[in-house]
This record gives sequence, structure tokens and C-alpha cells, in this order.
Amino acid sequence: MAKARKILSYTISELLKETSLETRIKMSCWFVLNNMIHDSGAREESAWDESNPRDIELMRILDDKTKELTDKILKDIKEWEQDGKPE
Repeated sequence: MAKARKILSYTISELLKETSLETRIKMSCWFVLNNMIHDSGAREESAWDESNPRDIELMRILDDKTKELTDKILKDIKEWEQDGKPE
């Protein structure tokens, strides 16, 4: 089991080396917003059902808000860099 965990850890580390900052931020935002939907009680925690109209609408909103938040964070990072990366 320890060997499998080490291999998995190595594989994830290698994948992250090839993953852009935008993708990392987008995934983090998606998971936070997804958890918020479930934690708020707006939807039970279960697999998304692409045949359920309510799930389809929530997935659309989740995707839209994830993109909006990711774009805002990347804009803030760019402005921070232009400002000399103040502490």
C-alpha cells in the first residue's frame, strides 16, 4: 500500500508540474463552489445527473461562476505583479 501511495504521489506531483496556474485556480474554485452548493443544502451531495434539469442548471451556474472567479483571481494576480508584488 505504501508503494502505491508513493507512486500516486509522484504521478500527481508530475502532473502538477505540467498544470498551468489558471487550471489550478479554476479547479480550486470549482471545488470550493461545488462544496458550497452542497453545504448550503441547495443540493444533496451525490454525483451530478446530466439528465436532471435542476442539476444541469446548477452545473451551468457552477461553471459560469467558476470561470468568473478564476478570471477575477488571475486579473488580481496580474495587477499585483504590476504593482511590484507588495507584501
